[in-house]
Amino acid sequence: MSWKNAVKGEIPMQRYNKKMKRWNKCIFIFKQTAFFLFYKVKLLKNNIVNGQNMLSKAVLKNISKQREVNAENAINETAMAAETRKVR
Repeated sequence: MSWKNAVKGEIPMQRYNKKMKRWNKCIFIFKQTAFFLFYKVKLLKNNIVNGQNMLSKAVLKNISKQREVNAENAINETAMAAETRKVR
């Protein structure tokens, strides 16, 4: 037992145990954060994939709506053209 330990009133093993407790706490916190981040990334990936699927569905819906509108406009234009021909 060295003089410093005697002054502190600690046995070297107690100091070792304190260090190990602190170290284990650090490791535990590190593991928790790593797992949490991994889980978050996994969720984000799923959300991004789902979001892309939803976006593509929305785009397809918009395209189909636009086609319908274009078809209606074409019909209306042909009807108006026919009416103008009748008037002339």
